[in-house]
Amino acid sequence: MKLRYLFLAAGLLLLTAIASAQDAGDKEQELAELRAAIATLSSTLQADREKRDYAQAGLRKAELEVSAARKLLRKTSHEVSASRARQISLAAEQKEQRTALGHHRQELGRQLRAAYISGRQERIRLLLNQENPAALGRIMTYYGYLTEQRTALLQIVEQGLARLRRLDRSAEEETGRLVGLERRRQKELARLDKASQERAVVVASLERQISSDGRQLENMQNQERELEQLLNSLRRALEEFPMVVKDPFAGRKGSLAWPLRGRLINDFGQPRAGGRLSWQGVTLGAERGTEVRAVYHGRVAFADWLPGLGMLMVIEHGDGFMSLYGHNESLYREVGDWVEAGESIGIVGDSGGKLVPALYFEIRRGVKPLNPHHWLGRR
Repeated sequence: MKLRYLFLAAGLLLLTAIASAQDAGDKEQELAELRAAIATLSSTLQADREKRDYAQAGLRKAELEVSAARKLLRKTSHEVSASRARQISLAAEQKEQRTALGHHRQELGRQLRAAYISGRQERIRLLLNQENPAALGRIMTYYGYLTEQRTALLQIVEQGLARLRRLDRSAEEETGRLVGLERRRQKELARLDKASQERAVVVASLERQISSDGRQLENMQNQERELEQLLNSLRRALEEFPMVVKDPFAGRKGSLAWPLRGRLINDFGQPRAGGRLSWQGVTLGAERGTEVRAVYHGRVAFADWLPGLGMLMVIEHGDGFMSLYGHNESLYREVGDWVEAGESIGIVGDSGGKLVPALYFEIRRGVKPLNPHHWLGRR
C-alpha cells in the first residue's frame, strides 16, 4: 500500500515538473512572439518615416549609435568595477594566506629544530632513556602524537603553498583582465565621443532646416501623430498578449513615485507652438546620465527611437495604462522585459534632437494623455 502511494506521489511530482517546463516554454514562446510583433511594427514605422523624412532618419541613426556606445560603456564599466572588487578580494585572501602560512612555518620550524637537537635517532634515545617500563608506553604514545602533528603541519604548509600559488595566478590573470577591460573602455569612450559629435552635426543641420522652412508647428504635429499611431499600433499588438494584473495601476493614483528628481521645464497642459498645441506630459530637466526609473511595475512594450522623443521606452501597466519615457540617452531594458517600480530603465539624455538633457514623461490610458500630477506623489 505504501509503495502504491510512493508511486502515486512520484507520478504527481513528474506531472508537476512537466507542467512547469511546458509553462516556462509557453512563456518563452509568448515573449518571442511579442518581440517579433513589436519588431515588425517598429520596422514598418521606420520604413514609413524614412520615406517622409531622410533628415530624421539620419538623426535616428546617430542617436542609436550614441545609445549603443553608452550601453556598451556601462556594461564594461560594471565589469571593470567587478574586476577591481575581485582584485581587492584576492589581495585580502593572499594576505590572510601568507599570514597563516607564516604561523604554520614557524611552528613547523620550531618542531624540526627540537627534533634536530634531539638527534637523528630521536625515538631510540627516548626508548633508551626510560628506566620505568610503565612510563615507556605513555612516552611512545606522546611521541606518536608528536610525529602525527608534524606530518599534519607539514601537509598544511604544503597545501597553503599550493593555495598561495593559485591565488597568485588568479591575481595575475585578474590584473591582465582588468588591463584589457580598461583598454576596451577607452575604445568605447572614443566611440561614444565620435558618435556624439556626429549627432551634434545632424542636430545642428536639422535645426537650421526647420528654422529656415518655418516648419516648427508642422514638425510638432507630425511627431504627435506618429506617437499616437505608435500607441494605437501597440495597443492592437498587445491585445494578443494580455497582462495578468494583480495590483491595478488605477489603485495607485496619487501615490506613484516620480521617474527622477529634476526641475520642471514643461508642464502638462501648458501651451506650445504659440498656443496651437499643448504639452501632453511633463519635461523634467536633469543632468545627463541621471538614472530614469519606472513609476510602476509592468512590461516593456516599446524601446526604440521615435521622432521628437528620441530613445523612448513605453511600459504597459495593464487595463490600458501606459507610462512613456522620452529623450533617454540609452535604454537598459528590452521589449517584453518585466520591470518593477523604482527600477532603473535608462539614463537621461537629449535624444530626439533636444539641445539640453531632459526626460519627457507621460501617462496614458490608450491614446488619451493623463495629467501626471494626478497620478504621481508630491515632488
